[in-house]
Amino acid sequence: MDPQLLRGQFALALFILLLALVILPFQDPRSGGFVVTVLAVIVALVFIAAIALLARWSAPRVPNADDKPAGTGYNGRRPGGRRAPRAPGEGERR
Repeated sequence: MDPQLLRGQFALALFILLLALVILPFQDPRSGGFVVTVLAVIVALVFIAAIALLARWSAPRVPNADDKPAGTGYNGRRPGGRRAPRAPGEGERR
């Protein structure tokens, strides 16, 4: 997913969560508004968890130290086209 989209969704979820948490102490626990505010907190937390999972799944995989490159080996040449210096006695024909 687009990182900007995930960032915007995260900001919206955080905004909902913070507003619900600010209002919650001032609600009467026996009122319907208290229930709605608690549900808003729960929905915001689930939304944040879903955004975190989406961000984790959409990120590119970080290679392990054990990973080997696919079919690209060292061919003994430098990027400039010249051959790498050889050790004495290496590559001599007999």
